[in-house]
Amino acid sequence: MFGLIEIKPGTFRCNLVNEVDINEYIKSYSLKRNTRWCVESSKMSTRFVCRKIFKCHHSSFHKKTPKENNKGKSKNNLYVKDGLPAVISIQNDHNHTVVSEEALSYLRPTKGLNIQFEAYFNSGLGISESIRIHEENIELKHGINSTELANAHINPKYRTVRYWYDEWKKLYLGPHSGIGVLEEKMYEYEKNNIIVKFQEDSFAITIITPIMQRAHNLKFANDIAFVDSTASCDSQSHSVTFMLTACGIGAVPLAVMITKGQSLDDYIAVFKLLKEAVPLAFCSQGYRLQFLTDDSEAERQALQYVLPNSKSLLCRFHICQSVWCGLFEKKNTILILKIEKYYMENFKHNMIFQYEINKAQNN
Repeated sequence: MFGLIEIKPGTFRCNLVNEVDINEYIKSYSLKRNTRWCVESSKMSTRFVCRKIFKCHHSSFHKKTPKENNKGKSKNNLYVKDGLPAVISIQNDHNHTVVSEEALSYLRPTKGLNIQFEAYFNSGLGISESIRIHEENIELKHGINSTELANAHINPKYRTVRYWYDEWKKLYLGPHSGIGVLEEKMYEYEKNNIIVKFQEDSFAITIITPIMQRAHNLKFANDIAFVDSTASCDSQSHSVTFMLTACGIGAVPLAVMITKGQSLDDYIAVFKLLKEAVPLAFCSQGYRLQFLTDDSEAERQALQYVLPNSKSLLCRFHICQSVWCGLFEKKNTILILKIEKYYMENFKHNMIFQYEINKAQNN
């Protein structure tokens, strides 16, 4: 990539013509030598197109005495005529080791490494998963105890990956509140006939897709609906609530709702947004006759508050779960023993009775 001619020990002529070429050369040299270079000074003058002095990041910067400027020297220089205008001076005498694990860990990660980790993030991996996958790939390529694991050029530190991840989240997912991203996407949602209602105070989002809007117009939409919530769906512990109804082909979604938590205020806010998004919901009735919910007092109270004409029923699964938990409470230990004894006696009786029948038939 770069043409080099050594004119004396530590001094080379190279085909670098601008600042971009200089920076590319420094990157290439750093990767090959496992070093990191910082700019001590960068000056513009009539003699030089670009002049930069680099020093190892472990060294302290010192002032240099400027050399005498001989006019007309560049015009008569044979190297300039041959297309080698740049002069590279290298003092490769470090006062520290450049191959130890500590020295390698201070190296600067490359842009290509940043792009590689962005690919991990785009595929759904988090910080820890990305680091683990990347280290496993390095071990497969270079070995388990290779020095490449300590080289920050190849294997970045956790804080570096964390910074990349935060920047990636800001770019693709927006701020932590998420309101900014929703405001930017509202035109696209409206263009695709997607209803999105949200509020920041008592954070709540209600989403109604075209399929959900069609489901609200069906006849079976005014009978019974199922409401199910899932908590701690992301790092901010947001809760996702699904509302579905039953039909001949199975469950059909009516709405998807996102809240900050599962409190009464959260549910009231999101159900109000649902009522605002679809005023003639549930087959133009405006409310459901019956809601089948989880064992959540806040959820049932919110439905009763926002849709007072509806009834809330508890799912059979939660009824059985409550009965089972009640039976196995410590205060009900005697009752459990009696129930177990009753079933064991019936089991023995049935086994013995069946044995006697089989014995009589064989005789």
